[in-house]
Amino acid sequence: MLSVGFMLMPQFTLTPFAAMIDVLRLAADVDDFSRPVSCRWDVVAATDQPIAASCRFAISPTAKTSDAPRYDYIAVMGGLLHDSPNLSPAEQAFLRARAEDGTPLIGVCTGSLELFKIGLMENRKCCVSWFHVADLLERFPTAIPVADKLYVDDGDRITCAGGAGAADLAAHLVERHCSLQKAQKALRILQVDHTLAEEALQPSPGLAPAVKNDRVRRALLMMEQHLASPLSIADIAQRLRVSPRQLHRDFQSELGCSPAEAKIDLQLEYARMRLIASDANITQIAHISGFADSAHFARRFRRKYAQKPSEYRMNLQRKNPAYGGETPSR
Repeated sequence: MLSVGFMLMPQFTLTPFAAMIDVLRLAADVDDFSRPVSCRWDVVAATDQPIAASCRFAISPTAKTSDAPRYDYIAVMGGLLHDSPNLSPAEQAFLRARAEDGTPLIGVCTGSLELFKIGLMENRKCCVSWFHVADLLERFPTAIPVADKLYVDDGDRITCAGGAGAADLAAHLVERHCSLQKAQKALRILQVDHTLAEEALQPSPGLAPAVKNDRVRRALLMMEQHLASPLSIADIAQRLRVSPRQLHRDFQSELGCSPAEAKIDLQLEYARMRLIASDANITQIAHISGFADSAHFARRFRRKYAQKPSEYRMNLQRKNPAYGGETPSR
């Protein structure tokens, strides 16, 4: 039997919690009875008071930290990044005790940040949303952010960016402890075609600046959707049923640059984020960012950021020893 204890942070996000619970529930039994035969789960808390999600719905605990049974995993479900209260001292002590006895801890969404706060993620890889990489490094400089995967299984620490990816993480646990058949059955009932592996890419963040002109906005979206194999400006103009000259005027009026310059800026920003959040080499990053070769990529990157891509990553490593740089002398 697979057993998971869930600790819900105040203002936790409901979607990843519900996704994990439903995968466990549907994998736990045959047919549609949802009995905890192959999997069991609890919401663990220090008190029996309901815990409010960010949407204001509340979930009641089913087990207390003082007498909770042993679980295969403890999953900390986070939510709002700002102004979200911490877990209680009793709940933090419970997590430390489980870490000491070797129970793998899971951080989902900003639940990973809570594990950092209480000293249980030092120098660890941490799967985080693209949108929270800077927040993570600002608060915890020793973190190793991974923002190009749905989740990261780092042995006794597992982290997940949240959202629908939590269902894939739950299916991963079900497959490990129960069977692939049970994991697939749960996902089929949830109308998910197949399990996404740990290596599956997160959806890319929006890179384009906010604009008012609808034609420019649509052009930027096309550029963003074709980063790896860029469309020509003529192709974009044709799809928008406008002349390249008119599209150029629209971009100059809205952004003060040409469509070609805007496209390069999107490619460079995407590449910069990959340098921060993945361990892909420079040639790979140049390719997936739509540059013909790494030399061209390096020239454009240096022109925009005043550093070569390799220097940019190296400087990040020097600031953050957890990336592999030398620990600063004391």
